[in-house]
Amino acid sequence: MRVASLCAWMLALALLLPAVGQSASAPPAAPSAHAPGIVEETPLERRTLAIAYTLRCLVCQGESIADSQAALARDMRAEIRAKLLLGWSDARIRQYFVARYGNYVLYRPPLTGSTWFLWFAPLFAIVAGIIGILLLVRRRGRQPPGALSASESRRASALLAAHREDPA
Repeated sequence: MRVASLCAWMLALALLLPAVGQSASAPPAAPSAHAPGIVEETPLERRTLAIAYTLRCLVCQGESIADSQAALARDMRAEIRAKLLLGWSDARIRQYFVARYGNYVLYRPPLTGSTWFLWFAPLFAIVAGIIGILLLVRRRGRQPPGALSASESRRASALLAAHREDPA
C-alpha cells in the first residue's frame, strides 16, 4: 500500500514539475513591465523589448535580456536597437545572436538532433514511471501477501517434519 501511494505521489510530482519549470523559465508572452534601460515610448523601443524577451541572458541564469541588469544584457539590448535601426527583421536579429552564442540564447530553442532528448526526456520519464508502477502493481497482485516461494515452502515443510519427529 505504501509503495503504491509513494508511486502515485512521484507520478503527480513528475506531471507537475514540467508545468512549474516551464512557467518559471518561459519569457512573458507580451512585455508588461519596463526592462532596465528601456523606455517603452516608441515603436522601436517596444520592438526592442519584444525581441529582448525572446533571448536568454547568458550571465543571469534563466532571465531574459529584457529583465537582466547585467552589462552583457545591456549591450545585447543596444545591439538589438542598432540592428533594428539598420532595418534588420526580428528573425534576422535572432539568427545573429544564435550564430554568435548558439541556440542556448533562445528561450525556445528549435527541435534539432542535439536537442530532441531535452524536449522529450520528461515524456519518456513519465511513460517509464507509469510502466514501472503498472508492473509493480501487477506483480504484487499475482502473489498473495505472505506467500512463500517454492524453495521456502520446501524448507518450511522440512522444518515442520523435523519438529513433528522431535517434539522436545
